[in-house]
Amino acid sequence: MSTEGIDAILEVGVAGYEHRDDDTLCLLVQVRLVNPATKAVLGRALHETLHAVDPSRSFFRFRRSA
Repeated sequence: MSTEGIDAILEVGVAGYEHRDDDTLCLLVQVRLVNPATKAVLGRALHETLHAVDPSRSFFRFRRSA
């Protein structure tokens, strides 16, 4: 992919997650802004949040160990 004319690239990723017994999903989301020409990181942030999960509408299924 050519990066010509692009000022910055926003990278978003999940650095970690935990599915708790009370159907709460804890996500650690990481974002960073990168200069495509130099590969230098221009900025970064982490955010942790909790959300209730409806297992029937989830993209992934969690396997609970007995």
